[in-house]
Amino acid sequence: MKNQVCDNMRRKNKTNTFFLLSLLCLLLVGVSYAYLSSSLSIKGQVSGTFNNGGYIIDKESNPHLQISNLIIGKWKDGNQYKYQYKFTISNIGDTDYDNFKITLFFNNTLTSIDIWNYSYELQDKNLIVINKKLDLKKGQSLEVNFIVGSYTDSLLLNKIKNEASTATEQPNPENFIVNFKKTNGWGNYVYQYDVTLTNKTGKFITYWQIDMPLPATTKYQSGWSAVFAVNGNVLTIKNASYNGRMDQNGQVTFGLQLETSQIDFIPKDYSVVIR
Repeated sequence: MKNQVCDNMRRKNKTNTFFLLSLLCLLLVGVSYAYLSSSLSIKGQVSGTFNNGGYIIDKESNPHLQISNLIIGKWKDGNQYKYQYKFTISNIGDTDYDNFKITLFFNNTLTSIDIWNYSYELQDKNLIVINKKLDLKKGQSLEVNFIVGSYTDSLLLNKIKNEASTATEQPNPENFIVNFKKTNGWGNYVYQYDVTLTNKTGKFITYWQIDMPLPATTKYQSGWSAVFAVNGNVLTIKNASYNGRMDQNGQVTFGLQLETSQIDFIPKDYSVVIR
């Protein structure tokens, strides 16, 4: 009889232990699922392969732009679902960027967007985040934070493409207008100019540069609201950190002083590049 009681107690202890272990497993699975569904990270450089969280970094992405610390939140809002995405974009290369573009590819149509500090384009299932305000210098990181709406309760971010350009182009002079206005002059033929740039290219630009060969009797003296450099007889004028960005029909003005033996000299020999 005593042995039978002991056996029953052992069976009962085993049952209790199994129940407790099962309950613990269920709790761990639930916590893990909740964590994974709300916080996923992209780490390192990925080229055309799945990374942590199942997202792809497009193989044509700029390798110097790295996405990390991706956090996703989700809630119901009327008949739609809202998803908040927050992540960090870092410049891990040796080049400063005055522009970047991030294209995010989702598995379903996006119905709305609310974004901080950036411009955007919404194209059905794709969101294009466009930097129009902030430089991304080497070693620098910026936060991207936005909320999108969708009618699906299972919106997935399938792929990210990071782009930034250092290429420039020479615009048509009729579309990027440079106007030198002589505002002052001194007896030794030092002239002061207000120079106005007008962007009629039909697109937003982030950088401009003017290269001006100076006549043999003309010298650069000073300037402001731009970056000036002389190499041989060529004066190069680049945008300052605060006035490189120009919307369509936008204008930028900077000042310039030249010393010249030519009476009423107005610069006409120059070339312009933009991006």
